[in-house]
Amino acid sequence: MLIFNNNESGLPPIQIWDFAKNIVEEFNEASTWDLTPLQPPLHGWVAPPSGFAKINVDGACSIDGCGISSVGVIVRDDSGRVITALCKALTSRFPAKCTEFLALEQGVLLAQELNLTHVIFESDASSIILAVSRGKNGGSMGHFVQSIWAARSFFFCCLFQHVKREYNKAAHELAQVAKCNQVFNLWKGVIPPFLVDLFQSGLG
Repeated sequence: MLIFNNNESGLPPIQIWDFAKNIVEEFNEASTWDLTPLQPPLHGWVAPPSGFAKINVDGACSIDGCGISSVGVIVRDDSGRVITALCKALTSRFPAKCTEFLALEQGVLLAQELNLTHVIFESDASSIILAVSRGKNGGSMGHFVQSIWAARSFFFCCLFQHVKREYNKAAHELAQVAKCNQVFNLWKGVIPPFLVDLFQSGLG
């Protein structure tokens, strides 16, 4: 707040009073503003660059150790249109890491069948993406990395990316449907019915 001493402003006393009053009112008004920082909006699935297709994959296992494992794969173009979606129950129950590798491998095979040349594979399993990106072909899962790396030569451009789980929901739902119903389903050019609401929300 400004304070004038000895009327050094040169203004008549009544104008000084009005000026000070306005400052106080503006201060009080400003103190009521909500200055809470706005949270950045959440974004769901992001379309790939022009000319690319994006393949999201996910694996599902039963928490209680019963039942079978499954994989979900969804392929979309640079406009977000569904090219193909797949939910596939596996023959038995596999460890979680193995199931995630099988999901990625299924995505690679599906992209080959579709003759796609520029592809981006996304999974929410960070360890799987890291292993494939670095070509780590040792250990019990090394044969998966070798298989996927060998398939890379089929594509003109091939990238592997980690994505947050909440942005991989379409592939997750496909894997869950396959696990719960022990089915194999393939959709071409259409959105699977149980994913319509997810797509409309923009979080697919």
